[in-house]
Amino acid sequence: MSTCNVPTARRHPIFDLADDAVADALSRACAMPGEGVLMTGTGMPTLHAMSMVAASKPVLSSNLCLAWSLLTSLGYELELRPWAASCRNWVRMRP
Repeated sequence: MSTCNVPTARRHPIFDLADDAVADALSRACAMPGEGVLMTGTGMPTLHAMSMVAASKPVLSSNLCLAWSLLTSLGYELELRPWAASCRNWVRMRP
């Protein structure tokens, strides 16, 4: 594995977010009025955070939609809604 040290002043803070912080924000968003939650920003660690929260409404993230798009581009026939719901256990998920 190779790493690259990027000066903090040039690094966007979204890349330093911890899963717990994103999960807390998602929990708060789920408690607010609305029909769903959209978490944008591919630098934010959304997939693990989504698996940590028992959401009371649909939740989508840029990374989840990107993964779905890539899989469908590879020929997997997946409808977004049921596939996204199945991703709560994304660590164990296999296409």
